[in-house]
Amino acid sequence: MVILAVSMSVVLNMAAQSSTSEIPLEHCDRLPVVKVNSGGKEMHFLVDTGATTILTLKSFATGRSQQIQISSWSGQADTSAREVSLSSFSLGSNTLHDLKLPAIDLSPIGKACGGAIDGLLGLDLLDRMGVTIDLKRRVASLGPQTTDAQALYREMDSAMDTAPAPLSRRRPRNWNSVSTLRSSCTVRAGSTGGAAR
Repeated sequence: MVILAVSMSVVLNMAAQSSTSEIPLEHCDRLPVVKVNSGGKEMHFLVDTGATTILTLKSFATGRSQQIQISSWSGQADTSAREVSLSSFSLGSNTLHDLKLPAIDLSPIGKACGGAIDGLLGLDLLDRMGVTIDLKRRVASLGPQTTDAQALYREMDSAMDTAPAPLSRRRPRNWNSVSTLRSSCTVRAGSTGGAAR
């Protein structure tokens, strides 16, 4: 009964975190733009489902330079870019951590649309965040936050440790040991899975 209560608590907590939310799309001329947060700073990123995420040099001045290839409808071009490390990148309630992204000069895009653009939010990060773009309603719908399996395991393990004594005593002493689990599941060669003779 206690196991059921602990499991239900974890499942209900996950369901509460999995609700979708919507972010309004702004515009730079006719191009869709969303507000993101990077390192505690609000920024404007152009939504571009035909590109990967790229930062603009003016907004992200640190990082190491390297040669990269940019692909577009007109072909591929080599350019110099700066690799920038971001500790966090958030769109609404969805946050990604420890990203490495290229930064190039995107000022021509900002000049063309008449607004400040801090980067392109491309399909790579849109997909990882579970974002759906609805141009008719002018919103970006955020899917549920991706579940971190290790964090979920730690939460369930912690709940088991705080459970009443009869439940916590049932756990094997070497609960976290994969080799212990493997050795307890080993089947002897030639065994058919039936009763031992």
